[in-house]
Amino acid sequence: MRAAAHALSVGDLANAHRSASAALHLDPKSADAYNLMGLIEFQRGEQQFARAALERAVALKPDYANAWGNLGVVLDALCLERAAIQSHQRALAGSRAATFEHCYNLGVRAHRADARQLGPLLDRHRPRHPGPRRRHRPAAGERAPD
Repeated sequence: MRAAAHALSVGDLANAHRSASAALHLDPKSADAYNLMGLIEFQRGEQQFARAALERAVALKPDYANAWGNLGVVLDALCLERAAIQSHQRALAGSRAATFEHCYNLGVRAHRADARQLGPLLDRHRPRHPGPRRRHRPAAGERAPD
């Protein structure tokens, strides 16, 4: 798995694919290996194979937030927006500490789809502080309010 991840990180997709295939041959129930294979297939431009690998990863490990997030990216590339949003929602729901990437990906999809249904989920990850208060500064020639 480390060899496949390293090869993917340096852009050597052929070696990454060989290493991930070997990892899956050794452990066909490894959600991590299927997640990695999904990333490799996506980088190779094989979205359908990427989707199949990532769906297998989440089937093996239903609370695997990174695999759900990666599946959402693939589904979006396949123009399946509603399914992509649902996948990103699962990534956030399964993660104790939602990563910035999961929130960002969901926000991008929400921008393109019906954001009303995502409001409560995004509110859950919104900061609790009200933010800085801004005071009105009078423009040149304007009187300051009393």
